[in-house]
Amino acid sequence: MGQEKPSSENREEKGKFSADYIRHSTAQYKTYEKIMTSDNPMAAFNPNEQIPDDLTEEGKELARQEAVKYFSSLDPQKTKLFFVSSNEVRTRDTAKIFLDTARAMGFEIVHPESPDRTLGTNIDHENVRILDSISLNLENMVCDDLFSPAMWRRKDKIKWDKLPPDMKEKYEQGEAIVDADDQGSWLKNYVRHGDSIKAIFPQLKTYKEMGDAKFRRMMRLVKFGEEKFKKDTSGKNIKVLAFSHDGLVAHFLQENFGEAQINNCEVLGFAPTDENMLATFRGQTVEI
Repeated sequence: MGQEKPSSENREEKGKFSADYIRHSTAQYKTYEKIMTSDNPMAAFNPNEQIPDDLTEEGKELARQEAVKYFSSLDPQKTKLFFVSSNEVRTRDTAKIFLDTARAMGFEIVHPESPDRTLGTNIDHENVRILDSISLNLENMVCDDLFSPAMWRRKDKIKWDKLPPDMKEKYEQGEAIVDADDQGSWLKNYVRHGDSIKAIFPQLKTYKEMGDAKFRRMMRLVKFGEEKFKKDTSGKNIKVLAFSHDGLVAHFLQENFGEAQINNCEVLGFAPTDENMLATFRGQTVEI
């Protein structure tokens, strides 16, 4: 007699791989303000010189609530988690809140040092991999500040006498453009006015330029992560949680979902298929 094939109940099931992109919670941006109020207000962001604890109290509570909601939809017996983050304090602290919640709810956490780790450079909070590909690494805080709505702008705190002679004039030109059609948020102003501000500050990356470059790298990492996790033999689903920023996915969201804004702690999901990738946002799914 031929060997009996195992039933579907006995056959080993292979877990599924997916990745969720999560925007950080509400923050104070204390490091940005420190740079702008210094004697070198045009200094580039340095991830090694940040002010810790950047989430607001409301932001911490929002992250805790959203983490519980997020993990309540998953089964800790069937899913294990891998955490990655941008290098900024607000994303790392949001990741830590989600990580602590996941542990308390019984989820297995894949340590970045384990054999099935994904690409990255540093490890934060023991189990969060820091990735350059989902980091902003802003080079000019003064230019970045232009896109803030007037009530949030740090203009009055900048040491103007420390700026190059033409910078104040350029800032005020950009300020007039944004104030004439203020969209009410940094991201919406960035999307609406990026091309006009770039004409004043040629070094500025528009939301399309920033998003296209970063997004391609992120998709390569998702595919890379999928290949690495294929070696996993636990049978569990593998989910990567990537904590990052709104600007990196704004162009993708606008092009595919008609809405550039991703809110604090909101989730954009990715699931590789044999040929392409499925992206899910606010209940809609598109193939990319």
